[in-house]
Formats: sequence, C-alpha cells, structure tokens
Amino acid sequence: MTSYIVTAVNPSGSNNRFVVVGTGINHSISYYQIYNRWGELLHKSTTSDSWDLTYNGETIPSGKYIYVVTLYGVAGENRTEKGTLNVIK
Repeated sequence: MTSYIVTAVNPSGSNNRFVVVGTGINHSISYYQIYNRWGELLHKSTTSDSWDLTYNGETIPSGKYIYVVTLYGVAGENRTEKGTLNVIK
C-alpha cells in the first residue's frame, strides 16, 4: 500500500483541498481527522472524500494543522500516518 497526503494547500489556489491518494488503499474504511493547534477536531471523513478547508461554513485561516490518517489496505494491512498540514493564503 502506498499513499500520498497533501501537506500544503492554498484555499484560493488550484491546490485547495486536503486529499489522500495512493494505491492499494481501501478508501471506504480508511479515514482522516484534521485538528487545529489547540486539538479541536475540525473535520473527519473517509479518504474517498477530500476536504474543502472549511469549518462551520468558513474557510480556515492560514496556519499549521495536524492530520491523522488511518489507512486500511485492500490486502489487510493498516497503518496510521500523522503530520502537519500547512494552509497558505
């Protein structure tokens, strides 16, 4: 299973969504969570859906956010990846 997780986005640019892509991923059960720097959950979804960088109907401000991605492979393997999402305006 291979994965690519977007780590920098620009809400007003062409790279304006958080997305997880790769091969061998079971997207129907794999999921991600996005937190702000205070640990507040901003968004949670399966990896089959991208995130438009909004929270409560508003585009999130520039800054660093934490992602936690739990991946399940089609061959039965799984792993969790954590990192920083940089929102640049």
